[in-house]
Amino acid sequence: MYKLISMFLWLYSITALAQWVPQDSPGLNPNYMIQSLVALDENTVWAVADTNFFAPGTIFTPKYLRTTDGGANWTVGNVTGVENAFLMDITAVDANTAWVTVNNFAGGGGIYKTSDGGANWTFQESFQSLFIHFFDGQDGVQVNRNFVLTTSDGGDNWTEVPSSNTFEWLAGEFNFLYSSSNARAQVGDTIWLSTSKGRVYRSTNRGHNWTVSQTSLGQNRAITTLAFKDANNGIAASAVDGSFNVVPNQLAITDDGGDTWTTISGPPAPAPSAVGIAYMPGTNGTYVIASPTGFGETPGSAYTLDGGTTWTNVDDTEYNAFAFTGLNNGWAGGISSVNHGGIYKWAGNLVGLSETENNVIPQEFQLRQNYPNPFNPSTTIEFSLPKSNYVNLTVYNFLGEEVVTLVADELGAGEYRYSWDAHGFASGVYFYKLTAGAYAETRKMILLK
Repeated sequence: MYKLISMFLWLYSITALAQWVPQDSPGLNPNYMIQSLVALDENTVWAVADTNFFAPGTIFTPKYLRTTDGGANWTVGNVTGVENAFLMDITAVDANTAWVTVNNFAGGGGIYKTSDGGANWTFQESFQSLFIHFFDGQDGVQVNRNFVLTTSDGGDNWTEVPSSNTFEWLAGEFNFLYSSSNARAQVGDTIWLSTSKGRVYRSTNRGHNWTVSQTSLGQNRAITTLAFKDANNGIAASAVDGSFNVVPNQLAITDDGGDTWTTISGPPAPAPSAVGIAYMPGTNGTYVIASPTGFGETPGSAYTLDGGTTWTNVDDTEYNAFAFTGLNNGWAGGISSVNHGGIYKWAGNLVGLSETENNVIPQEFQLRQNYPNPFNPSTTIEFSLPKSNYVNLTVYNFLGEEVVTLVADELGAGEYRYSWDAHGFASGVYFYKLTAGAYAETRKMILLK
């Protein structure tokens, strides 16, 4: 009986390792790629698909994609009036309202808006911006090569931001690299843009004023992507040099919103190139990177649970734009002929991932029994903190030897959940201990293979 249970759990664990699940997105030619993607919540996702830049040829009619039921069903359609052009970026505020930027690289293009879920699109402006973002249904910002524009009426009218309030591009510097949605990050009213000269532009007031910082990676490293956990803590990643040659990954982290940066080692080979990075909301420091392979990059995806110190590889599938909206809820855009350039949904439960729940303040410290128990190969541990504390959650073997530390960090009051993947550990009795200030508690668990 134990052998049958063990075999079932082993098969389940192998299945669970498939983190990305292709979504059904009909109507896309295999040479399409997802150019930009925005995920609003666990149900609503918008994206734009266009000709695969890495396999040039015929320019196909660009498409928008939308789901409002978590990927069970997708709408794929044309942007009214747009043909023989590229859809560069998309932003949305709800299931009905979205904007796209259009560029044909020959003098045409502009901003188009839909208010009915994509059934109809209205031309708004002729600016050929590569980047656009709306903070709500009224306030938005777009960045062009030569100027920055803001709107306060949903895009009906745009006002150029005075040059004294913006930034000056360096010679040969540009913002758009792979995907516009990868080259920006946004938290509240603050927005960041990455550039090809190792710099980051930031506005803390919805695009009306900008500052620029030089990251520690230098001007000969392009910031291919960046992501922020909150208004202060973020990661800028580089997978190519200033001449767009693929080079080993490098990361820079900031804890002051991007004023200053510190270089840390990037995910080592054979990890995928850091072409895109996304923060997983609700976690202490979980980021996911992903990459296509059009210029020789290493394709695939990987994740870190500790803000970039250590990384775990997931797969070697090609991805372009992607985003997360919550714990284990993410989306990625395909590229080339893989999945016909469609959408992938994150299906995995990351090893060691933590979560705070519902902003509930517990009344007491509590370490709960893990589940499932016995387990193979992963189990979940939950605990409560009534106040902020430096927390240590450690797993020990039967001899009392430390085998893994799941968390060693300052955590705020709340309910927390962590997972431990014991793949590679021997069957037997293990103990997990929670220490938070003067509080300490230990519980027993059983790994059964």
